[in-house]
Amino acid sequence: MDKLSTKEKIINASLELFSEKGYKATSIKEIAEKVGVKELTVYRQFGKKIKILEHINNMITTPLPLIVNYLENEAVYDLEEDLSRILTIVERELNKNKQIIKFILREKFNLPDKYMNGKILVKYFDIMKQKGKIKSFESDSISLLFFSSILTSFILKERFKDEQIASLITSDTYKKTIVRLFTEALIIK
Repeated sequence: MDKLSTKEKIINASLELFSEKGYKATSIKEIAEKVGVKELTVYRQFGKKIKILEHINNMITTPLPLIVNYLENEAVYDLEEDLSRILTIVERELNKNKQIIKFILREKFNLPDKYMNGKILVKYFDIMKQKGKIKSFESDSISLLFFSSILTSFILKERFKDEQIASLITSDTYKKTIVRLFTEALIIK
């Protein structure tokens, strides 16, 4: 296993402290202590604390390219299957970025546009309407509602991770229910 560089250790420690205490409440001294280096080392690597924050922002990976790739190359235009796959993609990316998102939510920052775009499914829903497979709801709203339900579930799971609701939210039944609600509401019978 590769050893982390000093810069990576500083980023990880900063992210952990920012998530726990907040950006403003975290000092360079605390970051240095957590990493086990001198403050000067942190300053040499980043200059200012804001540069650490900028680096963290650039680390966020986004599910958007993965969703676009799925929609362009793998979508089968079966609402239940496609929404299940997209939910899995988004959930995986949220979990990869868990600590960063936790920090963003704690600080009440907005998730960067590169992370989530509620309109990404609009074209898909429009095609499904043209094919006569779903009811004629506004595609923008359906897309936003779908992604909102996933993000809200993630936030609740993180917020109440030590309570019973968290295990409910992580269950396959819960995920299938989200997809099933959209499917039942949208499919023309």
